[in-house]
Amino acid sequence: MLRESRLMSITDENLAILMLESALLATPEGKGALGLLLNNPAFVPFHLPVMTGDFVSQRSERIDVFRYGLDEDLLIIR
Repeated sequence: MLRESRLMSITDENLAILMLESALLATPEGKGALGLLLNNPAFVPFHLPVMTGDFVSQRSERIDVFRYGLDEDLLIIR
């Protein structure tokens, strides 16, 4: 496991959303829960900012966000 000092913090929200989009494109279904995507093993060397589904839907024209359950957001690539 990487030490905290070796993590790269992603502070640009647009870059973080682009990374989420790439993770969605890499999955055959093209969808995933936001919480799981933010903790995706592919992002191990990075520290992504905390984001909500509403924030992602307002910033991305290529990702649809649907709320399910009490507090889960599902991201789907358009």
